[in-house]
Amino acid sequence: MIYFVYGDEFNKTREKLNSLVSNMVSKKPNISLIKINEENIKDHDILNLVSEQGLFEKEMVIIFYSLFGGGFLKEDTKEYISLMKKSKNTFIVFEGLLDKKTLDLIKKGAEETFEFFIKNKALKVFNPFALGDALGEKNKKLLWVSYYKALSSGSAAEELHGMLFWQIKSILIAKLAKDATESGLKPFVYGKAKRFASKFKEEDLRKLGTELVQIYDEARRGVTELSVGLEKFILKI
Repeated sequence: MIYFVYGDEFNKTREKLNSLVSNMVSKKPNISLIKINEENIKDHDILNLVSEQGLFEKEMVIIFYSLFGGGFLKEDTKEYISLMKKSKNTFIVFEGLLDKKTLDLIKKGAEETFEFFIKNKALKVFNPFALGDALGEKNKKLLWVSYYKALSSGSAAEELHGMLFWQIKSILIAKLAKDATESGLKPFVYGKAKRFASKFKEEDLRKLGTELVQIYDEARRGVTELSVGLEKFILKI
C-alpha cells in the first residue's frame, strides 16, 4: 500500500507526514518504521523492502524521502510503484516537486494522495538566475530545489541546461581573467562569477562543462532524457 504526500508547501506536507505516521504507530505499536533518504539509501536493499514475498516477520512502514524526485529511483519508477502496491509493507512516498510523468505514475499507484501547494502565486515565481547562483554557490540542495521549481514553472530542460552551462563558462572565464575588461563579461556578471570562482578548481569547471556537453549530446541521441541527465548532474555537485 502506498500513501503519497506531495507539494511545495513544506510545513503542511511535513505535518501530514507526521500525522500519518502517528496514526499508524498508535494503531500498531509494534510496527517497524524505516526512514530512507538520500543520505542513507545505500544502507538499504530497496528491492527487498518493496518485495511482496514477505521477507520480514514484522509489518513495516517505510518512508521514502524525495527518492523519486532526487533521481535515486526515478528511472524505474513504474516498476518500483508496481512492487510497492503488491507488498505487504506500507509505504509513504514524501516528495516536493516532480515532473509530470513521475507524478502521474506515483499518483496512479497510491492508495491515497495528499497534495499541498503554496497558494500565493507571487511566492512561486521562478527567477531563472537563481539556478545559476545555486550552482555557483555549490549548494546542491538549493540547486535541486531551484531546478524543480523551474520545471514546475514551465521552463524547458533545454533552457535550464543552457543556464547551467552559461554559469560554468562564466565562472571559468572569471577565474582565468585578470579583470572584467579582459573577461569580456559585464561588470555585474563578472563580479558574481569571480566570487563563485573561489569555490571551484579550474579542472573541476572544465570537467563540469564537459559533462554538460555530454549530457546534451546523449539526450539528442536518445540515450537518456535531458531532464534526467541534469538531475544526475545536480546530485553530483
